[in-house]
Parts: sequence; structure tokens; C-alpha cells
Amino acid sequence: MNWYEAIFFRQSVRRFLKKPVDGMLIERIENCASKLSYLRSTTTMQIRIVDRAEAKKVFKGPFMVDAPSYLVVLTRAGDRFSLLEAGVFAERLVLYMTTK
Repeated sequence: MNWYEAIFFRQSVRRFLKKPVDGMLIERIENCASKLSYLRSTTTMQIRIVDRAEAKKVFKGPFMVDAPSYLVVLTRAGDRFSLLEAGVFAERLVLYMTTK
């Protein structure tokens, strides 16, 4: 499956298996993230994959889901395009993960 096909295949998930994500898959996701291009050349982006215990210390709110791992996208604060860049970046990663 390529990324174009993944657009039509992907779906939102609210119930997750409680098993941790395989380390090899995490490496593949990080490798994909390091190769993604940005909309603007001045953008810098990082990802972190955190486990449930670490996430519960930091993230709170009514929309928190109980997943075994969370993908966190980090970008520079104060840049007016940073949220747009983060959204495009994260969507590309989601499409990559959908193909896997």
C-alpha cells in the first residue's frame, strides 16, 4: 500500500491493544520522520514516542485516550506556522504508520 491508498484506508481509532509498540517499528517510524520534508526550509521538528506511564504525568484532559504509546510532535514555539507544519508532519507520519 502506498501513501495515496492509505488516505482512503485509514480510520480513527479510540480503542487500543494494551501491548507496547515493537522497538523495531518505533525505529522505522523515527527513520521515516527524519526523512520527511517540511513546507518551509526553516522548520525544525522532532518526534518522541512516549509510553502510557510517562504520558499520564504530562497529558491530562477530557480527550485523553488510554493508549499504550503516544506520538508527540515537537516544534518551535512562537512561529506562526509551527502548528500547520506540525499537522502536516504528523499526518504524513500517520499515513506511513497506516501503510505498516
